[in-house]
Amino acid sequence: MILGKVLFSWVGWKYLPNIACDHLLPIVHRLYATAFRRAPPAPGSPLWHTHRKYLYTLVVFGYAFWSFRQAASAIGSNLYEILNIPPTADEAAMKASFRSFAKVWHPDKAGPHAEPYFMEVRTAYEALKNPVTRFAYDRFGPQALKWEKVTTMQDYFMHGMGHSVVYYAVCIAALMFWNKIAPRDLAFWNYLLLVWTFSVELLFIMAPSTSDSTSTTLPSSLYTPPDAPARAGILGLLWPNRVAYQHIAFLKSLSILLSSALYQVVPVLFPSAVEKFEPKQIVQFMAQVTGALQSIDREALSVIHADLHACHGEPTNTPPSKVDFPNLAPCDPAEPVTELIRAEMEAVLLESVLCGQQGEARKVVDAAVAKRRRLADADASTADARPRPQQSSRRAPPRPLELHGSADESKYVRGRSLSL
Repeated sequence: MILGKVLFSWVGWKYLPNIACDHLLPIVHRLYATAFRRAPPAPGSPLWHTHRKYLYTLVVFGYAFWSFRQAASAIGSNLYEILNIPPTADEAAMKASFRSFAKVWHPDKAGPHAEPYFMEVRTAYEALKNPVTRFAYDRFGPQALKWEKVTTMQDYFMHGMGHSVVYYAVCIAALMFWNKIAPRDLAFWNYLLLVWTFSVELLFIMAPSTSDSTSTTLPSSLYTPPDAPARAGILGLLWPNRVAYQHIAFLKSLSILLSSALYQVVPVLFPSAVEKFEPKQIVQFMAQVTGALQSIDREALSVIHADLHACHGEPTNTPPSKVDFPNLAPCDPAEPVTELIRAEMEAVLLESVLCGQQGEARKVVDAAVAKRRRLADADASTADARPRPQQSSRRAPPRPLELHGSADESKYVRGRSLSL
């Protein structure tokens, strides 16, 4: 029965709103063209999708209201309604109501055709006269009257809770299976809805009874006066003559309805901001990412080999690399270059380790750095205090002229012009 409700609700929410939209949207567009004197939007256009979304919303709300009414009307009448008394009636009120009923519907007066109905009402009256049976009936429904080997309130409570635990275990298993074969982002809300339904059911089951406690030896904490405002909840306001098991049955049907609506309607009305990719799109995207990573890897290796080529030559006293940079070949660094790189890497690693130390090691590093700074400042102060030689503003005299040539040849003077 539970599986049938789930399948019917799921199929209804999956197909009925879409089918209704497909048939109603052309009618709406004809009315739209008549009212606004403009052509209806073309199928697939942004305005067409907007109209369909609005219509889908109206259809969903209408179907939700109809489903709500169906779930509410599917709950049959309880024994109090058969006896035409409120759920808070005491034993005297039930006895008077049954006598009035028997005067009209007894088989001796109403005929043999009234015997099944009369026996049903008589069974209800006999069950409600017993406070323990009435306690179980209010919480677990007519099935509690058929349970065997249960006599006390604790027996009824444990037996009824066992049925509830089995129901919610089946629901959790169904949700887990469905989320496994069709993962959705709304799985958390379905589990939360199930937990909420179970919590409300516990509140109804463990709530005090509304029957009179003067005719029973059970603890008074399990009962409330008939005129106490114990049924002031939303469900009590909607159906004041219903008892706990009817409210629980309605909540279970409502939870199935909302769970199916979450899976089928919410993704359409509120599409996710995260784009969903098909497997083929994911493969193409990963191929693009792989190609980009390979290009970055080649570029990084090219930069590294260019730096290694640049280290050869005068800085490391090694033969310079003879390479053509447009077609840069991999570099096999010489031993001096390797030693230089190793020393620099060790220095960088040591510096990072020292700077990241805490406690005594950090104090030693800070003291050494401060000492080096003081020495550098002292050297700078000494250099500034040392007297510098005064430079004369007068220009140095020109060098004496030198005669060039042999003794037999004429002498000549090599001179140069001076810019003043």
